[in-house]
Amino acid sequence: MSNSAFLCYYFDFHGTICDNLFWSSMEKPKRDAVNRFLFVENQNYAKDWMRGQRNYSEIINLVSNGTGISEYEIRDSLIKDCRQMRIDHRIIGNIKAIRGMGRVVLITGNMDCFKLFTVNVLGLHDIFDDVMSSFDFGLLKTDRAGLLFEIAEARLGIPISDSCLIDDDVTTGMLFTQLGGHYIRVRNPEETARYTAGLIDLSV
Repeated sequence: MSNSAFLCYYFDFHGTICDNLFWSSMEKPKRDAVNRFLFVENQNYAKDWMRGQRNYSEIINLVSNGTGISEYEIRDSLIKDCRQMRIDHRIIGNIKAIRGMGRVVLITGNMDCFKLFTVNVLGLHDIFDDVMSSFDFGLLKTDRAGLLFEIAEARLGIPISDSCLIDDDVTTGMLFTQLGGHYIRVRNPEETARYTAGLIDLSV
């Protein structure tokens, strides 16, 4: 099947269509401390958060206790940065055009703050046919042999074999191919912009 013939296109969020980060508005020493505590020293907290087993208020409390940074400052920066995330206008335009070729779904390993403070600001439900976050399903994309993709398949009624995943994470991509899908690896949103433009050209 050619790249222009897929019935569904799955897009990852972070590293694929957006490269903005949590706590980017915080001064660097504090930002480094937060990221080190949550994503290096206590990765289980971050994974629990993405699986919906903790909410952002609980995470803020844990991070504050672990770093000595005030809960107010951690919360303020997190919400501010979630609201200020941006997607390149080229990617948005390309994805909207691809919707004329097939279904387009955002499938992301993400947290409750994404749904609360990012989805509506970016108008993601206007860009994508469906928005699926790991927090809402209690599953990361690689959990239980890719069960989240099978849930997506059932929601859409489109076989994974007729679908393409655009994602920066190789482990996720290889799992998707094992499920019978087609994987395109991108390393950043700039590559996504170029690849999606190519998809539109192929459809003409």
